[in-house]
Amino acid sequence: MDKQLKHLKSHYENEVPTTFTEKDKQAVLEKIKQTDKRTSGKVFPFYPKVLTGVVLAALVIIVVISTNNQPDMFMSLTDDAADSEMDSNEMAEMREFSDGGDSSLEEEGEAAKSQSDMEIAGDAGNHFFDPETVLIGSTYGSMEVIEVDRQSEQTSIIFNGETSLSGDFQLDGDRLAFVPHENALLAFPLANGDERNIPAFYFQDESSVKMAYGIGDDQNSLSTADQGYTLDVTGMEYIHSPTGSTIYLEITTRMTNTYDTNIKMSQELTDIYEQYKETLNDELLEGLNPIDVFKMHFYAENNEDEEVKYALYIQDEMYGTPDKDAYFNDPFFAEDDTMKKNAEQFYEELLAVDVFKEEYLSEEEAIIHFATVESNGLAFRLIKNSEDIWKVAWIPMQ
Repeated sequence: MDKQLKHLKSHYENEVPTTFTEKDKQAVLEKIKQTDKRTSGKVFPFYPKVLTGVVLAALVIIVVISTNNQPDMFMSLTDDAADSEMDSNEMAEMREFSDGGDSSLEEEGEAAKSQSDMEIAGDAGNHFFDPETVLIGSTYGSMEVIEVDRQSEQTSIIFNGETSLSGDFQLDGDRLAFVPHENALLAFPLANGDERNIPAFYFQDESSVKMAYGIGDDQNSLSTADQGYTLDVTGMEYIHSPTGSTIYLEITTRMTNTYDTNIKMSQELTDIYEQYKETLNDELLEGLNPIDVFKMHFYAENNEDEEVKYALYIQDEMYGTPDKDAYFNDPFFAEDDTMKKNAEQFYEELLAVDVFKEEYLSEEEAIIHFATVESNGLAFRLIKNSEDIWKVAWIPMQ
């Protein structure tokens, strides 16, 4: 093994050159020169260019042939693009219509609705009339024109019919006037423009009205209990003038009674109450006036006699009175502490009232008018039942 290694070493050192001679350098330089000559003469090959031109020409020929054989294909593509653009425009128009057109339709609908409302209002609000053109036989509200007299300064219109008018009495100098409540003239005949300048209301037969309602000739005779009346108007003279209109009412007077008393019950009425509390027999109430039943109601409420209080109500479903079981067992009708406290306070206010006015709206209906320190123009409603006995209306305070 060692001999072989020595032989290889001897051969390597003697046969393989290990130095870079001058002759070797010249050979390398000559090799480099030959390589530079071949590189400088190199150009882009011709065949790839030719091949690219052939491919492009072939593509053009294919397109031409396809167009000649299927001319609709290009038109279809063009039409599709046009349709797409048209669809976009139509969509834009539709959006514009949705934003503006719908509002236009809504405006037209609102206009039609307003027109309809105006027509309805015209039917419901036909109580306005033009004094210059009003004719005999025309109807305004529920009253008919029966006479028209036009003068240079004013026009007198006579109305006939039946309507009601709520308001308060008032002394205007030496004349008795009537001041209508708010919204009381919604169906009352009025000349155009007079809704802004309400006419003065007086009476054709003032003395009869004063006698019927117990009104004297001075302001002191008009206590607060004289307020809150509803008049039954059967006719009137309407004198229209540019400087201010005046109305003279013709009314059917209602029977009224004025009581200079307080809420406390007499001994006789107290005895009737105690018997009624024991039996709840309505026959004990026969012959009592509305003012008597009015006092019994508040006496029962103040003493928490719920059985008596309920029995004094008009007992009929048509008047809205709940049945006895519901009244005493349904929580809806139960009075809480606040309600009881308010009732006690109201009763204390009633004790200070010393004038009550009893007004008969009809043979079966009456109102007790009164005023407390806290409230003016209060009214309490009673109804006569089929047995001719006065009973308290359900929810009686007006």
